[in-house]
Amino acid sequence: MKQSLAGKKSEIHSMIARILDPYLAKDYSLEDGQGWISQVTEEAVKELKNYNEFFKYCCNAYIIPKGDSGMSLNSHCVWDQSADSGFTIHLQNKTMDFIVIVYALLKTI
Repeated sequence: MKQSLAGKKSEIHSMIARILDPYLAKDYSLEDGQGWISQVTEEAVKELKNYNEFFKYCCNAYIIPKGDSGMSLNSHCVWDQSADSGFTIHLQNKTMDFIVIVYALLKTI
């Protein structure tokens, strides 16, 4: 029987939201943004690995300052749809949007 995280979307969303909470309590800062992204992705992969060790994880994070700028994102993966999963979490505050994309790929022996 294959494992899947597809039914765990709300749990993973809550986990990432908890990681983002300290950053969303701040105002956007160009100087601090790169560090925030590094910290968020590192902590997310660490917690995801502890959550389910049968998967390999990839995590991308983006901070977009509020204003007149725009951003388009797209992603495409070829994987086993019965086992592998992808999640996008979008949270925001008054000064920025935080987007985190998580890929969970079932480990093979």
